[in-house]
Amino acid sequence: MESVSYPYPLIPTPPGDWQKSLHEMQAIRMAALHNIIIRSFNAIIYHAPNVTEADVPSFIKFCRAVADVVHEHHQTEEEVMFPYFEEKLGKGAMDANVSQHHDFMPHFDQWNEHCKKILAKEEEEYRYTLGAVDEIPTLEVSWVDSIRHESTLTDAELRELETRIAKKIQECISVWILPILFVSGDLSYNSWFPDEAFEALRHKARDATPFVSAVASCEVLEETPKYIKRKVALKTGLEMIEEIDLYAPIAGNVQIEHGGIHHKPHLRKC
Repeated sequence: MESVSYPYPLIPTPPGDWQKSLHEMQAIRMAALHNIIIRSFNAIIYHAPNVTEADVPSFIKFCRAVADVVHEHHQTEEEVMFPYFEEKLGKGAMDANVSQHHDFMPHFDQWNEHCKKILAKEEEEYRYTLGAVDEIPTLEVSWVDSIRHESTLTDAELRELETRIAKKIQECISVWILPILFVSGDLSYNSWFPDEAFEALRHKARDATPFVSAVASCEVLEETPKYIKRKVALKTGLEMIEEIDLYAPIAGNVQIEHGGIHHKPHLRKC
């Protein structure tokens, strides 16, 4: 799906080094996550009027995946982050953020239910009016507020928050979260990306045989934290050396195919 910046602009990436500072990571990560959602909404809004009847099921599956990501993101904020801030800042400190979420949810949920019914063939009419547009202002405001609140916490408090966030994510994570990160992320704009996603890519890059039926064998020749060089032998007898930059998928070399992630690495024949 084409990445577009229409009609909503992205949130600027905050300054700093997210790998060295917990405080800077909080702001950079929040901007990255919200931009992933904004790009997804922009893609839906941009393409929706031109979706053909044959493409409606695939398009609606993408809409549903984005909706799941939004719900999981809100769930983590409302059940973990906001209560933690209130522990430190006092009761009611996050009321405005919670209200912003709740104000947009009825319209958004109505749109989400419409998508569910289309996939279940309970509705035939495809309406591209989008409740997701109401989410954009809450993304921008909650992002600014989160930076303000997180900057008052100590490193130890932020580490405790990270532990709680990680636990919550494990409880509610969807199988679609990584594909959406790949499709709507852009490391050239914001360099934050979760370690878990790199590990998923690394696992697939080490051995392609479970994912590609034409592959007879796969041997890792060289590996760094963000790069894998492997020798692939096809069942046809052809052998290739593949050089895979694990950052490359975010530049557009990943697509959702048959429910999984299909990587198109740069290939060089032996």
